[in-house]
Amino acid sequence: MNTELLKLRIKELCKKKGVSQTTAFIESGAGKNFLSNLPSISQKNLVLLARYFGVSVGYLTGEEDEEAYARKIMGLVAEWLIDNDYSYNESDTAITISKNGKTMNFAYGDFMRESLRIKEVSEDGFELAMLNWERVNFTNDNSVRSNHLFNAINESPNATLTIAENNGFSKQELELVSVFRSLGIKEQAEFITYLLKLKSDKSE
Repeated sequence: MNTELLKLRIKELCKKKGVSQTTAFIESGAGKNFLSNLPSISQKNLVLLARYFGVSVGYLTGEEDEEAYARKIMGLVAEWLIDNDYSYNESDTAITISKNGKTMNFAYGDFMRESLRIKEVSEDGFELAMLNWERVNFTNDNSVRSNHLFNAINESPNATLTIAENNGFSKQELELVSVFRSLGIKEQAEFITYLLKLKSDKSE
């Protein structure tokens, strides 16, 4: 086991989770003296810590690289979607997910990151995390507009915006979408950042 890589992974995962290492060791059950016990650390404590961070023991110890881990999680998400009657189409560059006439498009790397985000919030179980993802993205809630505007935009400039149908959009809304699509990648990112700031300011 590469203990230096293990320490680095723990440091990175703690930063990502927003907790101190001591907090992670205590809350996971691995014990606050985890680092000082590294030379003879038990498999049980490695499992507890890996489960706390939502990663595999192999990733935590450096036996599995980040890309291999991400692809494995992506595979779990794809398997769940297929098992739950989604149409799942994958190419070298893009992923398309459809169900009940609703569609989301992802650049390949974006879907990989989306899969990792799902895994990160799956402390109460992967199935529950997927059901929550489904509720947010493919909900049948009547409060959602019937035109089903699906926004698959995240921090990547390769993400896409899909509109299932135009019924229900105002002229101004359609013009905004048209303007957005005419912008370059940098301008699109700035536009999204501005809208998110507006939303954040309004909620405050």
